[in-house]
Amino acid sequence: MRPAFLIGLSRRVECFALALIAFIPTVLLHSGVTNADTKLYLTSNPWKLLQNAQYAWDPSQFGGYVPHQAVGYLWPSGPFYLVLHSLHISPWLIQRIWVATLFLLAGLGVRWCTKHLGLQRSGAFIAAVVYQVTPFVLAYQTRTSVLLLP
Repeated sequence: MRPAFLIGLSRRVECFALALIAFIPTVLLHSGVTNADTKLYLTSNPWKLLQNAQYAWDPSQFGGYVPHQAVGYLWPSGPFYLVLHSLHISPWLIQRIWVATLFLLAGLGVRWCTKHLGLQRSGAFIAAVVYQVTPFVLAYQTRTSVLLLP
């Protein structure tokens, strides 16, 4: 039987490895370039997007319209972008941190779920890595990251 501190250490090492797999390629891919994600205001002016999203009618353009998509950014992506934008982090880096955080949380969720379904620790870790780098998920990284939430 392994000592408890080694079990805790190996869990932290797995989490750190999943974080590296999520963050390093995502941040290094096209560094300095803002992707054409779903909403321009999300990266350039998240405060304005959140202000407009709280109303069912926006009179600012086209003589007024119903902003049907903005409400989807009220939580969690809107506040995430707003906090990092207020820290004066570059919009391209905020995008990468957002997507990498989604990848990391997804990987940790798969790891947790598969361990509770009976997979051994190594199998759960491999399942998490495979889920994080699946081509379906990677395809949404640069164009509609909000679709990664569900």
